[in-house]
Amino acid sequence: MPALAQLPFELRHLIIARVAADSKYQPHVLPSLACVSSEWQAAIEAFTFARINLTPDRLDTFSSIVIGRRRARLRVLSLHVPLDLYPSRLNDEKESAEIRKHTSATVVGPLERLFAILHDWPQPPVAQRVCLLLTVDSASDTARDEKWDHTATTYRARASPLKLERVPVTLRPNHVIHSIRCTGRHLQPTSLLAIGFHCAVLDTLDVELNHDSSSDRDEKQRAVFAGSLELQTPRIRHLYLRRPKALPGSNIAPRRQPWSAFYSGLRRFSQQCESLVFDDCVYALEFFAPFLRETAASDQDIPHWAGLRALHARNSYLLRKPYLRVKHQANALTAVHKLLLALGQAVKHMPSLEKARLSLCILSNVGLEWITLTYLYSGGVAKLAIKGITPSKTVIDAWGSSVVLSRGCMLGISVDPRDAGMS
Repeated sequence: MPALAQLPFELRHLIIARVAADSKYQPHVLPSLACVSSEWQAAIEAFTFARINLTPDRLDTFSSIVIGRRRARLRVLSLHVPLDLYPSRLNDEKESAEIRKHTSATVVGPLERLFAILHDWPQPPVAQRVCLLLTVDSASDTARDEKWDHTATTYRARASPLKLERVPVTLRPNHVIHSIRCTGRHLQPTSLLAIGFHCAVLDTLDVELNHDSSSDRDEKQRAVFAGSLELQTPRIRHLYLRRPKALPGSNIAPRRQPWSAFYSGLRRFSQQCESLVFDDCVYALEFFAPFLRETAASDQDIPHWAGLRALHARNSYLLRKPYLRVKHQANALTAVHKLLLALGQAVKHMPSLEKARLSLCILSNVGLEWITLTYLYSGGVAKLAIKGITPSKTVIDAWGSSVVLSRGCMLGISVDPRDAGMS
């Protein structure tokens, strides 16, 4: 067997990369491998610097270590901002106004330091841009629930969303971050847009939207968010919207508001997107309301998604407050048929659509029932698969004519009325 140094460069690279991949879950091994030679160091750093997990006290080290070619290795930058601990007797109490202001300052400080570091980095090629994952939480945010015998998020954490605007925020612009996602404590959408405004190449936004209840505050926040997307993050092409997992549920049903400022603004902005994904935080039937004749306001309200390639909507019925949507299972099935029809009508206004998925869950007296619709277009062939329900002839005709108009081909359709059985 020849020595490693005698092998062609491509083979040496494959061998080293395989060794590094097999050792990436053993943190004590990779540094030793990087010391073998400069060639091994360059190959190992492709793994060790692909994702960097930071805390506020490691930002200065990050600034001094991630230099030169290591910056080109970076793909994911995870910043975890730990909040102060609090005693268990405060688990069921909201944070006071003073503590909320202190919490905001705790988050703003590390963000300002990080953006100051990235401001000095040269603009990287598109393939070397970075995804920012921001996590804000306290170790006290989870507590043992003796009644149900499991660990759960405290009411204090669920009822104390972050709003960075409570303190002065000065972020320096950068050309490095192209994607932002926040987890942990709920970050107000307006605060997320304020962060994204300083990312000059931001094209992907993963937003946790407030509950869609009849609360005036929620409605105003959602309307402001939808109206501010175009102003603060105009380059977004991939939009992901999800319901908060860390907010207390509302017992108030959402209003029927397909023509509200939120839905009108979201429809308008989404027309520039290449991919759109949302769950219960957006009611799909109201989002596609312009394609139902009985609810259409005028021809001017008909949107056109010229560049949309991927669409995924996930909604539930009768499962979770405040997203019950309807009162009875029969009403849920009626709403599903309307949604299938509306989406079928909308496809003719999506000439670039390659993949669409509709995942619907209904809580009935026999348990969870899943209904899925999957549309795929590739190589001049369009396919539609519907599971869990038998669509009406009107729905089938709408999809068939839309595909003919938008793609100029026939649509292959398969229907399986049995439960889709999604996990």
